[in-house]
Amino acid sequence: MKRVGASAFSTLALVAALGAGSAQAQYELTILHHNDGENGFFADGAGFGGIGNFVTTLGDLRTAAAGEVITVSAGDQILPGTALSASITNGTPLWPAIGHYAAGFDAMVLGNHEFDLGTGVTANYISSFGSAPATSTPGGFSPPTGAQAPAFVNTNLDFSADVNLNPLVGSSIFSSTVINSGTKNIGIVGVTTPELATVSNPGPDVTLVAPGTNPNNTSDAIAAGQLAGIVNAAAADLINNQGADNVILVGHLQGISFDSLVANSLTDIDAIVAAGGGELMADAGGHNLIPGDVPNTATVYGSTVNGVPIVTTPGGYNYVGQLVLDFDAAGNLLGVDTANSGLQAVNGNLVTADPYTVETVENPITAALAGGNVQIATSEVALDSRRSNGLSPLTGGAGERIAETNLGNLIADALRDRISDENTEFNLGITENILGIMNAGGIRQDSNGQDTIIPAGPITEGIVDGQLPFDNTAGYISGVTPQRLKDILENAVSEVENVDGRFAQVSGLEFTYDLTNTADVDRVVEIKLEDGTIIFDGTNFLTTDSFTIAFLSFTAGGGDDYPVTDLTFIDLGINDAELLKEYLINDLGGVITSADYPEGGEGRITVIPEPGSLALLGLGSLLVARRRRG
Repeated sequence: MKRVGASAFSTLALVAALGAGSAQAQYELTILHHNDGENGFFADGAGFGGIGNFVTTLGDLRTAAAGEVITVSAGDQILPGTALSASITNGTPLWPAIGHYAAGFDAMVLGNHEFDLGTGVTANYISSFGSAPATSTPGGFSPPTGAQAPAFVNTNLDFSADVNLNPLVGSSIFSSTVINSGTKNIGIVGVTTPELATVSNPGPDVTLVAPGTNPNNTSDAIAAGQLAGIVNAAAADLINNQGADNVILVGHLQGISFDSLVANSLTDIDAIVAAGGGELMADAGGHNLIPGDVPNTATVYGSTVNGVPIVTTPGGYNYVGQLVLDFDAAGNLLGVDTANSGLQAVNGNLVTADPYTVETVENPITAALAGGNVQIATSEVALDSRRSNGLSPLTGGAGERIAETNLGNLIADALRDRISDENTEFNLGITENILGIMNAGGIRQDSNGQDTIIPAGPITEGIVDGQLPFDNTAGYISGVTPQRLKDILENAVSEVENVDGRFAQVSGLEFTYDLTNTADVDRVVEIKLEDGTIIFDGTNFLTTDSFTIAFLSFTAGGGDDYPVTDLTFIDLGINDAELLKEYLINDLGGVITSADYPEGGEGRITVIPEPGSLALLGLGSLLVARRRRG
């Protein structure tokens, strides 16, 4: 319904949420929400998180909620890795789906990672909800109260041509849906990033529904406007034809900044549940966060853009989001009840993990991961596997999506070394300098969260498999001109301030980029080989030599918008995780030394101005709203 007192706020300066007008409120809607669970199935050493504790916490919050209540997921609830691979081998139902069945979501949106292994796995995941054990398990545990199969809602995706997903349309998959929250009917519109084809693997038969032309437009303002048009049409239909009292947008759009752009053009949407950006939102209500978690104060939970409150959770199973909205008798939004809204920590010290979920999800995954405990190397140095959530090159900080890391260097070196070895052993005929480029979005931490430092010590097969879970294959592109190399690096740093997965970890070269320059045009101001030979000095190319670049199949196919799809990629079919294992064993002799891979990297990538100085230069406008690979 229409919002009371709607006003627009900038994407970067989200203001405090509207206080609820309790004296006027006629009903209250609690939206319990979650996103980006990925592979964070287990509690940390302090007892926080874990899917069993999450299911219990979510159930307790649902029981305690006053008035109307719905439970939604905004996507990326599965992620390739050892756990998912073992689950696929085990058969339907997939273990993560059993946990999400136990959580009792009313509606779920498919994120980009649900498509990473193709729509066959997507369909397997959705079908698993109907196959989850609905009675007592062998251990005698029944599903918790509220366990159910959700409606999968994706308004901007067309599955009609896909052989795996089309059979589920109308029974499990819907373009929109209406949920009864108690006495009210709540419409759900669900959207997935318009860049799905470049950040995942949905195949050619999953297409975007969009007004106008060019739905993958590089202009975020245009893409956001097109998406808002789809959402507004769906919301109007839900209200006018399907009896919805209110409508919520659940979107996996890869970051609050893009959700905010969409919000500027929305009508009849009462709130946005966002996903994919990893934001840890500050809490106006003063709720406790997990010790050590630092919120991004620029994104306040429930703050409004164009009168629409926007919320998200940071991912894993560490939090449940609880958004409480007050409405008048006509269904108009009065505001956010900030006292009762915010991120609710999943604390295993205060709840008992749901035994059904422990038996059917955590225990089989634990058994599957135990097979990956074979040690293959030792590291003398901690390896940085952080995704950089909550950080930015504008203010400093580390992590593989905003800076050179020693783990990124290690993987890029392994990729480049393997192509060099293949060239020598099998006479591939490569005579050019071989370079290596690894997109940071392809590096992950499996099962133990998204932002991790791998401590010095044993490196197991499971650790390697967790870092490279997407089953990409290695190959190369030859004849890359200096100009094309610059174009590739321009793309790599074009969205670095938004912590984007396209950021490149490199081998065989060094480069410098300037954040004050124009993205995709002239940020890269120097490129040189590792021996110091300058390729580009900021104005001129100092060589006409071409290069061979070792790539993975994802980026060579245009993933993360790498501008190489018109070039020939020779795919050698070598799995990325396996080549890293072989590099550790055969080339490094089983030891990652601090001399070869020091913490913080070794100067392969330089950013100017110095991190932390950008605010002095008045560069806050660099934080443009763009999407990233989640």
